[in-house]
Amino acid sequence: MTPASAGPEDQSRVKATGPLQGTGHKNAFSETQIDGCAWDGYIDSRDLAIILELQKDGRQSDARISRQLGTSEVTIRKRISRLIGEGTIRVVAAPVPWMVGYCVDARIGLRVDLSRVKQILEQLVGMATVHFVALTAGRHNIMISVAFRSPHELSDFLANDLSTVPGIFRSDTFVTLETRKRQHDILQPVRKAAHRLRQKTARVSATGATPVRTTGKMIDRADCDIIVELQRDARQSDATLARKLALSEATVRRRIKRLIGDHVIEVVPAMLPAKVGYVTSAHIGLQVSPAMLDAVLGRLVEMPRVHTVVLTAGEFDILAWASFVSPSELSSFIRNDISSISGVLRTETMIDLDIKKMELGILPSQSATEASG
Repeated sequence: MTPASAGPEDQSRVKATGPLQGTGHKNAFSETQIDGCAWDGYIDSRDLAIILELQKDGRQSDARISRQLGTSEVTIRKRISRLIGEGTIRVVAAPVPWMVGYCVDARIGLRVDLSRVKQILEQLVGMATVHFVALTAGRHNIMISVAFRSPHELSDFLANDLSTVPGIFRSDTFVTLETRKRQHDILQPVRKAAHRLRQKTARVSATGATPVRTTGKMIDRADCDIIVELQRDARQSDATLARKLALSEATVRRRIKRLIGDHVIEVVPAMLPAKVGYVTSAHIGLQVSPAMLDAVLGRLVEMPRVHTVVLTAGEFDILAWASFVSPSELSSFIRNDISSISGVLRTETMIDLDIKKMELGILPSQSATEASG
């Protein structure tokens, strides 16, 4: 379809030629800009504006989004339905792992028999405890991410689950000691990028000790049921949730507000980077001078292309996960941005060739509800 033949709704989906310019009208679709214009040709400016609104509050109503963006509620509803139906986004509740009982998480790099890589990937994707699976280029052929309630469970996974997968030659485990950045909103407006970085620091013991909670309360079974439903579809109404869970609408509304306010969950539009134009993503391992560790972590957290920053036990002191518009932008990032950070001794880059599984949802563990009986 050419611009001349496109209808009013379709014209904005024709491949853009550059970032949209601000109009001066608050919340106008055409005001939205994205650093690097990664979405160019993948989603249009209206889709982009809707996604950015959902990043602010994934459960806000179609009516509210329509008021914010100055368009009809029907248009908003149709576009969100299409974005979800096409697999561009999935609005879900993303629990903070240590707030729902998972105090140990790790990234594991695998060297495998390439003749069996398809079967290995299928087995890993099918494992409930594995939340991220990617075929990678670099020293490791596959990178996975896992979360557990204790170091013993991680040990059991390595000894009894991973070891039984035919074709795995070697595994390197990087246990998270501290999470400095865990950001789900991959798309960020140019004018607000510096302010909208979610730099949520959570110090979690690698021994599996219970982390400090903002309220001192454990979540109960009703909270868990709500989280599970929100992981399926975070935009279903309070009334729908109340009917499914045999709770009052007011109770559902109050509990969701508390879960979000206490940082137990975030309701976000989950998306694979490639779906919105960031066609190159990578794990970057860094070895760092001990005296400069905090300074290096701070610099990485401030970088908008970097979505996850963790302090790890293992070969690398830090693991970062980042996404880019192209391989050349990744190259520039390594050569210019990472190399400019004082204290970085060595880096190793593992490029994601194909992300097979990326789950934000982690089901609350039994330990998360023990206090409530």
